[in-house]
Amino acid sequence: MLFSFTAASVLEFIVGIAALIIAAIIWTKRPTPGALPFVILMLCVTVWIGIRAFDIAAVDLSVKIFFGKLLYFAACAVSIMWLFFALDYIGKTWWRRPGKFLLFLIIPCLTLVVILTGQWHGWDWLRIHPNESASSALLLWSHGPMFWIQVIYIYSLFLTGIVLLWHFVLTSPEMNRWKVTAILISTLLPIAGHTISFLGYSLGGIQDFTPYALIIAGIIYTVTIFRFKFLDIVPMARTALIENMQDGIVVLDAKGYIFEINPIAARIGKCSKISATGKRLEQVWPELDRIVSKTDWVQNIETSFKTSEKKLDFEINLTSIYNKQTALIGHLIVLKDITERNLNQRKLETLYQEEHRLRSNLEEEITKRNVLTSALVHELNTPLTAILASSDLLESASKENMLPPLFDIISRSSLFLKERINDLLELAHGEAGALILLSAPLDMSKLIREVINDMSIVAKNRGIPLVSDTPELPLVLGDSKRIRQVLISLISNALKYTSKGQVVIKASKYNDETLLVQVNDTGCGIDKERIEYLFNPYRRVLTDGEKLGGIGIGLALSKIIVELHGGKIWVESTPGVGSSFYFTVPLYNRNLIK
Repeated sequence: MLFSFTAASVLEFIVGIAALIIAAIIWTKRPTPGALPFVILMLCVTVWIGIRAFDIAAVDLSVKIFFGKLLYFAACAVSIMWLFFALDYIGKTWWRRPGKFLLFLIIPCLTLVVILTGQWHGWDWLRIHPNESASSALLLWSHGPMFWIQVIYIYSLFLTGIVLLWHFVLTSPEMNRWKVTAILISTLLPIAGHTISFLGYSLGGIQDFTPYALIIAGIIYTVTIFRFKFLDIVPMARTALIENMQDGIVVLDAKGYIFEINPIAARIGKCSKISATGKRLEQVWPELDRIVSKTDWVQNIETSFKTSEKKLDFEINLTSIYNKQTALIGHLIVLKDITERNLNQRKLETLYQEEHRLRSNLEEEITKRNVLTSALVHELNTPLTAILASSDLLESASKENMLPPLFDIISRSSLFLKERINDLLELAHGEAGALILLSAPLDMSKLIREVINDMSIVAKNRGIPLVSDTPELPLVLGDSKRIRQVLISLISNALKYTSKGQVVIKASKYNDETLLVQVNDTGCGIDKERIEYLFNPYRRVLTDGEKLGGIGIGLALSKIIVELHGGKIWVESTPGVGSSFYFTVPLYNRNLIK
């Protein structure tokens, strides 16, 4: 295998070494997007130029043909790596997957197979012969169909990479465009070199200018990368920051045209990035334009937008963008979704109000319990005092025949004490929902007569007539003991608060399902302000200057009993005229009793 290294071949080697040096320099930038595929691109250029150098220096025709065939594969490799460089730089890394990467090698491998087996089928070229017309030792090729497939493939890869980078130029910030433009201009050099060679032009015996154009482009790349920090733009980080962030981003130029809009903002504005870019904000998103046009671009605004799903709340941050010369070059609009924050804030406000209400209720209950304690001490102390005093007199009274009166005092005081304790226990059971009813068919007319008879002595002592206006009534369904307890409580209160006149008990059908019982008195009456507290436990409603016994739980217990029966209790009163207490109980229905 003989080689004759001429000036042309030596030049090729020098250029190849230059490409290798460029690859080594760019290798120091390999962590940044686009650097690694660019290094591989320069290595492919080195291999391509090395093959060309040996092709030029080869003396034997068969050797020259062999290296000439390898040039086709090298050219494909260079175009593939150029596309990968463009993809990697703009943040598309899918090409790194082995399956995707191997797809791009199908045509180069097929080309290499066809070239190496061309002497049997002649599909890649029809005839190979030396170029006798010039001092060059290069061969002349008569190209076949596979050559044109390869050319189309190579140009497609180069042009695709150029289009991707130019698109990035048009959508990148203003200050970065000139950097990318420098790269794109140098990118056109290999295309120009290959086009000149393809058209048949030559210079100094050099017919293919593509490798030289690639070296010049590599030098421009290197200068741009290190002098102007081209790879430090980091478009992948920019994509992750703007395209994938959860806040909506809209960038306007100084004239109000949309320069950048990320997917979140496009979804909120019901538009697409492609259709919105380059148009005025008022054309694409009139609602947002009306909001920002009323501001001075240095404030935050809260508003709502109705998306395709629901109405969302947003905080809009407005910022003006200035260059180093403090000239306005655009505006930045950031839309932050605060729907969940507002919802949580409203929930917290509701919980705070509820907590405040519960705290007030608790304080009120504590106050009422304190009042109850005071009343209870007073009420229990009175009969206990009588009992203790009577006990002290027992010894001396036994000698003077005074035992019957003392025993009567002890009995009545003990009975009063027992009744108060029972009232407290029943109220506690009622508030806890543990009060049990023993409901059965009940003759209300008979029960009212019995209660009036029992209370007649109390009424006589007060000097107040106790009158009943009760005809024969249908049966009701209730607990006779509990209904009696309600009647006694209402009549007792009526007698306590009536100094003259009378107390009347009435009963009649309220409707087809309930019976109405009414206790009327001609007492002092109750103010409207006090009526709302009347059925609360531990609250007493006294007339001015009057102090009555009891601890104020009778009406509260009555309310619990009536409501357990499925009825309701209420009062109507006129101060100075009297009061009327009403309660209902269900009528007995044989068909509803199982």
